[in-house]
Amino acid sequence: MGCDGNNQLFPLAFAITEGENTDSWGWFLACIRNTVTQRMGICIISDRHPGIMAAMSDPHLGWAAPSAYHRICMRHFASNFMTRFKDNILKNLVCRAALASTERKFNKHMNTIERINPKALQWLEAIPLQLWALSHDGG
Repeated sequence: MGCDGNNQLFPLAFAITEGENTDSWGWFLACIRNTVTQRMGICIISDRHPGIMAAMSDPHLGWAAPSAYHRICMRHFASNFMTRFKDNILKNLVCRAALASTERKFNKHMNTIERINPKALQWLEAIPLQLWALSHDGG
């Protein structure tokens, strides 16, 4: 998906494959890189499907940093969090932490999460912060 001049979503490309797996994602992303854009430094936002994660980190496909940067979709991230912890208050704190523009604000929300549920904090810290937290994404 992309955004047009009116900030509306539009599909960049789609494919029909035998399944959602590492090979299919690798092929699809290689087609995007070769056909749609060769732009350096592009940011790709997706869910954490293992095939996407593997393809994004494969240096031969042209999506590894600094050619591109991969970040996690907050809607999917929050949904995965809710599936595991089933707590709307915690989910809202996770979203606030993710959108915090400074590390001080981020740490404030993470400390609150830890006070409410230390296991939730452990789950969050197991995922590289630069993939989901604005205050840690480097740019």
